[in-house]
Amino acid sequence: MVPFEYFRYEVAKDPDKVVEEIQRAIARHDLIEHTVINHRRDMARHLIPNPPWAYSVIFANPRAGATFLSVAMTVVTEMPARLGIYGDFGHTSIIYHTMSSLLARHHSDLRYAGETIDALVDEMCTEIGAELISRELWSDHLESMASGRGRIPIG
Repeated sequence: MVPFEYFRYEVAKDPDKVVEEIQRAIARHDLIEHTVINHRRDMARHLIPNPPWAYSVIFANPRAGATFLSVAMTVVTEMPARLGIYGDFGHTSIIYHTMSSLLARHHSDLRYAGETIDALVDEMCTEIGAELISRELWSDHLESMASGRGRIPIG
């Protein structure tokens, strides 16, 4: 199995502003914005004290999706693309699980097709002033999860 890779970007702006700018970048690139999930608002509605600023932005490129599905229908589980956005006043991180690594889990030829989406996400993040801070493999974190460290009870 191909471990999935994620990119982390940072930008010196409030998360709300970053979400607005990402939404405009999605529109400029003629992509479809499916939804923005405001986790902070949802947690506050459920009376969670001091919820973090956190969003999921879900968007798609229908032409790319059609290409992916023509190779392996199972990629439907990885679609559409998602960005995680979180932070605090004046500082935001953007997390992106690369389509190239997610799609390669279904068919090795899709890694290269997914790289076009990865490049597009990188371009959008760069457009809003975000800087790529790290490229990491999720498998790097599996050891701590397997050892029981990092297990958090859901209450």
